[in-house]
Amino acid sequence: MVLPWVPLLLLLGRQLLASPILYRAETTKPEDPIVKDQYFPPTLEFAVYKFNRLNEDQFAYKLLKILNAKKVDVNVYSCTNFFMFLGRTKCYKFEDNIDNCPFQDTLGRKRTLNCFFVVSTYPWRTAFELLKNVCTY
Repeated sequence: MVLPWVPLLLLLGRQLLASPILYRAETTKPEDPIVKDQYFPPTLEFAVYKFNRLNEDQFAYKLLKILNAKKVDVNVYSCTNFFMFLGRTKCYKFEDNIDNCPFQDTLGRKRTLNCFFVVSTYPWRTAFELLKNVCTY
């Protein structure tokens, strides 16, 4: 049995591989249609949450800036590609209120990651799945 996201990866495989180069220079603006999409905030929150769960670092990361976001509808679900900067916080990743946690400074510089995520969204059941997660310093 083929998993539901496999055909998508076969269809978009080359596009997803080329995406970091194509979108890096752009910045998503508040008036962009994807930002106004009702599933954008929870999809973004899921990506950062899942990153923190999978990351071996004991400290939590939170969103610094969205560089670009693009939504692709495929059959009954959609995939959202995110390029963003995540900053390392002073809070441990399983603390309750990471949103109010200050960023770490190392010699006056914030510890940041440049990340690319692909998240599939199944709106009819409010389910998300992290398909791709690539972060670099």
